[in-house]
Amino acid sequence: MARGEDDGKGRKRRRTPRSDWQFPVLTDMGMRPERQRLLVIISTVVAVIVAGGSGS
Repeated sequence: MARGEDDGKGRKRRRTPRSDWQFPVLTDMGMRPERQRLLVIISTVVAVIVAGGSGS
């Protein structure tokens, strides 16, 4: 069979898995999952710093 010919065994394209970082409120605001993850990470770091600073 020549290159580029279809042999009927076409490959199925797999869908990319849905991101775990989709929060409905942020998605409705138009924020992409990558940005949502970054926002959650930054918010967590800030919360830990504030909590650690208020204990002294």
